[in-house]
Parts: sequence; structure tokens; C-alpha cells
Amino acid sequence: MEQQSPHGRLNVGVVSLRGMADSLSFATRHVVRDQLALQLSVQFSTDARLLSQPSRTDTTTAMDAIKKKMQMLKLDKENALDRAEQAETDKKAAEERSKQLEDDLVALQKKLKATEDELDKYSEALKDAQEKLELAEKKATDAEGDVASLNRRIQLVEEELDRAQERMKVIENRALKDEEKMELQEIQLKEAKHIAEEADRKYEEVARKLVIVEGELERTEERAELNEGKCSELEEELKTVTNNMKSLEAQAEKYSAKEDKYEEEIKVLTDKLKEVDELYAQKLKYKAISEELDHALNDMTSIQTFNLLPVPPPSADAESYVRVIRVKMEGDAAPRNIFRESKAGYVLSNVAEVVERILTFVPTKNLFRVARLWRTCARRVLRTQQILTWLSASGSAMFDEHVLLRTMADDLENVYLLPQTALLMLDGENFSWPFGYRHKKARKCEDEVEPDPIKKLRRILPKSCEIIGIVSPGVVVTPSGSVNGHPQEHEEGEAGFCVLLPAIDGVTVRPFHFCKKSLSETTMEEAGLINNPDLKVVLLFSYDTYKPGGGRFLNKLLEPLSQSNVLIAGGQVERVFSNNPSCCTTGSFGAVGLAISGSKVQGASVLLEQDVSSPKEAEATIQRLKAANIPERNTMGFMFACVGRGHNSYSDQRNVEADAFRKIFSNIPLLGFFGNGELGCDRIVKENFTLSETDADGLQHSFTTVMSLVHFG
Repeated sequence: MEQQSPHGRLNVGVVSLRGMADSLSFATRHVVRDQLALQLSVQFSTDARLLSQPSRTDTTTAMDAIKKKMQMLKLDKENALDRAEQAETDKKAAEERSKQLEDDLVALQKKLKATEDELDKYSEALKDAQEKLELAEKKATDAEGDVASLNRRIQLVEEELDRAQERMKVIENRALKDEEKMELQEIQLKEAKHIAEEADRKYEEVARKLVIVEGELERTEERAELNEGKCSELEEELKTVTNNMKSLEAQAEKYSAKEDKYEEEIKVLTDKLKEVDELYAQKLKYKAISEELDHALNDMTSIQTFNLLPVPPPSADAESYVRVIRVKMEGDAAPRNIFRESKAGYVLSNVAEVVERILTFVPTKNLFRVARLWRTCARRVLRTQQILTWLSASGSAMFDEHVLLRTMADDLENVYLLPQTALLMLDGENFSWPFGYRHKKARKCEDEVEPDPIKKLRRILPKSCEIIGIVSPGVVVTPSGSVNGHPQEHEEGEAGFCVLLPAIDGVTVRPFHFCKKSLSETTMEEAGLINNPDLKVVLLFSYDTYKPGGGRFLNKLLEPLSQSNVLIAGGQVERVFSNNPSCCTTGSFGAVGLAISGSKVQGASVLLEQDVSSPKEAEATIQRLKAANIPERNTMGFMFACVGRGHNSYSDQRNVEADAFRKIFSNIPLLGFFGNGELGCDRIVKENFTLSETDADGLQHSFTTVMSLVHFG
């Protein structure tokens, strides 16, 4: 049902009031009409009574009926009066209420008028709203059409979504497989990055070598131009020589027979010459021994005063002593009549002090060939020989064997110590592993050349001697035999050296050789590199660490060393060889070196940076080593330089750094190599302190030179 407006409700109220007033007036009229009807009935009854005179009985009954009728009328009248009074009261109340309602009606009419005015306003607003509604309905219809089209599109999209979900499942399966492939590819990428880093490092090294090769190429081209001019001259000379050769060929046939005879005579003479040279060398040795024995005889005269020895007769001379020494070198089975020639024989057979003094002039190998007394004395002498030495060689050797390996056997005959450790360094251009010679034709000369250098070294060195060999692009050597010799930087050409370390009281030298499989805390502790408070110096040489995993291997080895108070010096080399060739598989990376421990050991090193490019700067940097006050006796200098330095860093001036070292340290030999990277820093290690510390990355360099001193006590 619709809700009525205030105006409609007011009209309804007025109509109802009017109806009530009409009903009251109707009731009043009804009462008046009843009264008139009663009067008419009384009048009618009176007239009837006058007109008819019935009998008395009938009259009585009629009167009774009339009385009853009148009583009823009277009651009706009274009731009508009561109703009339009630109606009047109701009428008055209705009139009063009607007045009140009229007043209300007037007020409501005023309100109605205002409401109508508002209604007009609202109707106008309603029209506007209806117009807007129509527009909205139009838009809604348009929107419904759009919604319908969108619904159709949604259906199509849902169908496409279903198909896309199916495709997505397929793609998810592919994605899972791709993720697995990506994980593998990430691992391969990491390995590739490591390979790339190592390749970059190798590229830098190759670039350095390329710069060197380009310089050499320019010089070679210049020489080639000169040689071309010479070749043209030689061609002309060759023409004349060919003409001469034709005439000489005839003569050569005659002289060839004579030449064969002369060669046989030369062989005989050369054999005799070798025997004479050996005899002459022995006589020189015996002459030196006889001179020493003369001094010993003078000492024995003083011993005679204390009744320790009989004084030899004046006729005793040095030659008899030489014969006695010769017999003692051959063993205890010498004839006794030799000792009767001089009392010196008695001295040499019974006085250990004299024998030890004499044996100090005998090479090490000969010390093992003496009799029992002399052997005992020889062992005492060997224990006193604690000064390290070195053997070096350069130039070209016979049968294409490396010059150092060729000369070592002869040089060891004149060494005055028993080596416990041998550190060799050779140039890589003229030494190939596992063969120590360069050309295949040398392999045919097995009588002259040992095919395996390790076997040869084991043969000429003591069995207990540990061997570590280093092969690098270049070598720095000091001529053997004199600490004052001038060191030479062999950036190219054939050269090498061998440092011989004896057993030294208070000093422990432990060689080590690690590869990827053998490097661990246990093996490092066994080598004395960790948990060793007496460790002072580590000479470390790595090889092939540019390969994948080589960088991590080197950092793992250097990290504990960088955190300790130890002098570290060395570099990156091409190849190594040692007593333990089975440590590494072919093509594997690794490191070798020496761990030097002991309270007597001291060390110091300086780093010549890449910007050091003049002799004065090099000398000023090496001068800092002098401030360490390292004793010069039993001290070895080591120089580990980049293959890109040398004459390339000093305007094509050679031997600059070695000359600067010799100028500052005139009594210390300098040995080393030119490698593909350097290990070291500015550091001083002495008895109770260490100056300067660094980390593992701060120990690795390129285009630098590490110059160090190691004192063995």
C-alpha cells in the first residue's frame, strides 16, 4: 500500500468529522419525528374513542392496550429524549471538535500550501531525477550490452584460461626441468668463472710474454736485416769457395787417410793428457796437504814437550806424509813399513786432532773412503761442516744435456759438506721433464746422458738427501765457489743452480710437496707449516694454479701462513720435480717448498713494486734490507722476479736489480728465478719479533720482484 501524503490524511479527517455531524443531526430529527408520531397516535386514539363507543369490556381491554402502548411510547419518548440529550452533547462535542479540527485544518492548509510549494520544487527535482534516471537507464542498457559482450569475452577468456592452465602445467613441468638444468648450468657457470679468472690471469702472463717476444722480435728483425746483407756477401764468397772446394776435394781424399791416422794418435794423446791432468790435480792436492802437514809438524814439536808424541826425525818431510795419507785413503791394509819412514805415520794413525785437521782439506766423497779412525774423524768433520753452499752453471753443455746436470757430478767432488736438502732451479727453455735434454738425438747417447734427471741426482747425491727441483722461464745465479762473485740475471739462455743445505745445529729444514688431494691440516702440520712456533721462513713455489681450483688451493695454503709471524717468499713456476713424483697426477696443480725452523733462523724481504723503473729506485728499495741487520755469514739471498720485469722495466738495461743487490751486499750470494707471479711482502723476521703483517691476497703479486735474505744460523 502506498503511503498517503499529509494533505490526503487531513482531507480524510475533515470528511469523517462532517459525517459525524450529519449523523448527530439525523438522530435529532429522528427523535422529533417520534414525538410527532406519538402526538399523532394520541390524537388518533382520542378521535377513535369519540367515534366508536364499544362495550365496556371491549373498552377496558382497549384502554389497557392503549395504556400499555402509551407506556411503551412514554418509555420510547424518554429514551428518545435521553438520546436527544446525548446527541446534543455529542453535537456540542462534535462542534467543538469540528472547530478544533477546522483550526487544525487551517493550520494544515497553511502547511499544505508550504508542502505544495515544496512538492513543486521536489517535482521539478523529480523531473530532473527522472531525466537523469532515463539517461542512467540508457547507460545501464548500454552497460548491460557491454556486460553481455564482456560475459561472452569472459567465457572465451575462461576457455582460453583452461587451455592456458593446461599449457602452464606443461610449462611448469618444463620449468622444473629447466630449473634443474639451470642449477647445473649455475654450477658450470661458477666453474666457468673460475676458469675465466684463471684464463684472464694466464692471458696477462701471456701478454707479458708477448711484450717480451715482440721486443725480441724487433731485435731479431734487425739482426735478420743485417744477416740478409751478410748472406748476399756470403753467397758471393760461397761461389768462390765452391770453386776452391772442387780443387780441395781432390786434396781432401789424400788427407782423409792421414786424418784417420791423426785422430787415432789424438785419442791416444788425449787419454794420456787426462791421466796427466789427474796426476797433476792429485799432486796439487798433496802439495796443499804437505804444506798443512808442515804446520802440523810444528805443532807436534810443542806437543812433544808434554810427552804426548815422539818428535819425528829431521829427515821427515811432507812427501812421507803424503804417502801415508794416500795409504790411509786406500784403507787399513797398507804396508807397515811406510810408517817406519817417519814418525808422522804414528801421529796420523793415533792422534785424532791432527787427522781431523787434515780431513778438513779432503772433499766430502773422499771422506767416506778412509779407514776406521779416519772415518770416525771424518764424521766429526762432517758434523762441523754447517756452512751452506751452492753450485751454479750457465752456457751450453755437451750432448744437449742441461749444463747444471752435466757439471754437478764434477762440482760435487769438491764440496765440503754433506747435503741433507738440495734445491735446484733451471731454465724451462733448455730443460724438459722427464728428460733433462732437449733433442731426441741425445737419447741415443745413454752412456753420456742419464735419461731421467731424478735418477741422476739420486746417483750423485747422498741417498738421504731430499731433492726439490724448480723449472722457470729465467734464472738468477751467482758463480759457484765465491760469495763475492757477481750475480747474473739470465732472462733467457741456459743456466741453473743447486743450493746444498747441510744438517745445521738448531735449524730444521723440511721440504714439502702438496697437490689438491694431499693438502690438508695434517700434511701441513707434518711439513711444519702450522702449529710450529719455531717456523721462521717458508720458500714456496706453486705451479699450474691458473687451472680451475688452483686459486682456492693457493689461498688455502697461504691463509694460515699469512696469519703467522713467518717470512714467505717464492712465486709461480712452470714445472717442479722432487723425490715424490707420485704426489700429483699429470696436469694437476700444486706447490713445493722448504719450511725452515729454528731459533737461529732470521729473514727479511722487500717488494720492488711495478713502478720501480730506475736503478736508483731499485737500489733504494733493496737498501731497506740492510736496515734489518741480518748477519752475512751463512746467509743466502733470493730474488724472485716477474718474467715481465728485468730489462723491460729498466729501459732495456739488463742486470739492474742483481747489480744493486751486489752493491749493497758484497758477501752474500744471490740466487733466484724469473717466474709468472711472485709471493712475498715487506717483512722482517728475527729472534723475538716480526715486523709487518699481511693477508693471503697481500702476498700474491705480479710485475714485481721479491728480494729476500735468509740467515741459517
